[in-house]
Amino acid sequence: FDIKQIVKDGDWFRDNYGRYLLFRGVNFASRSKLPPYLPIAPLDVSHINQVDLQSEIDKVGQHLDNLKDLGFNVIRLLIMWKALEPVPNPHLDELLPEAKKYLEMIKVIIDELYKRRLFVILDFHQDVHS
Repeated sequence: FDIKQIVKDGDWFRDNYGRYLLFRGVNFASRSKLPPYLPIAPLDVSHINQVDLQSEIDKVGQHLDNLKDLGFNVIRLLIMWKALEPVPNPHLDELLPEAKKYLEMIKVIIDELYKRRLFVILDFHQDVHS
């Protein structure tokens, strides 16, 4: 079906053929709660660059393919507020440089999920008072 033609019909979603859509999802979250606040990162690192992130995505690519093959079609992806604003931002009309870098890496992850036709629910998340 054409992803651009999903419509809301009461409590349901329908595709461009009028069929009801059922979403089956998994949570990409727990690794996201520690620096670098990304679900795809080695546990022993607190900083990651674009090249290393792509390397990690390549390593888990088969597992992402398996999600689709097992019938999953949606991912809940945490966006950690602490990564967007590690310190108070005095300029409310622009993102901090750290936030821009973080969102660029999140986009790389989302693009990988979209390649597999997996929907993404972005969960802007804050634990306690981070």
